[in-house]
Amino acid sequence: MNKSILTILGCCLAAMAFAQNSLNGVYVGLEEMCSIDKNGKKDCYIDPGEPWRKWYHLSRLKIKGDSVYMDQSPVHIYKKDTLFSSSDGVFYYYRGTMSKNDTAVIIDLKLYYCDYCATRIDTQPDGTRIARKSPGKHYIGRLKGKDILINNYLFKRVDFTRKLNSEKANPNRMTPTDSGNYQKAPIPISSTRNPSAG
Repeated sequence: MNKSILTILGCCLAAMAFAQNSLNGVYVGLEEMCSIDKNGKKDCYIDPGEPWRKWYHLSRLKIKGDSVYMDQSPVHIYKKDTLFSSSDGVFYYYRGTMSKNDTAVIIDLKLYYCDYCATRIDTQPDGTRIARKSPGKHYIGRLKGKDILINNYLFKRVDFTRKLNSEKANPNRMTPTDSGNYQKAPIPISSTRNPSAG
């Protein structure tokens, strides 16, 4: 009797692991470059020089088991014309976890680092200045065949074998601490070099 229960339990765990791992891969989609103010009003970034173009973050989302990585790059789109920007917008890099149930994929991400990002600073009563903690992202996606629908945008599964930037160690980036302050990430010993070596 105990042996059959263990066999059934083992099969169930294997099936759950297979279902979660079947999502492994890279998904590409868009996310509007908008924020919601404290009154619930949506505010989207508009380039004053080209207000007809809509701004998005082109998002590459990688799922590896229950780990998730996401790189976001700013793009602006007008009709079928897509322009990539290296100065407008912010490049975000997130890390997090994923879980799945029968109807949804739940993704929770924390900011790993960012490029060209402003940090809001709050001045405390004693005069010290503290960077505001960067909010993470929480997505509830629905499976659409081999793709995932997130916030009404389709993230299509693509063939992509390179590591995302959010998967790599980035010793020269500013990273948020749990307290919300930013600090230089520690430099691994293997990346230090002898200054006298030239």
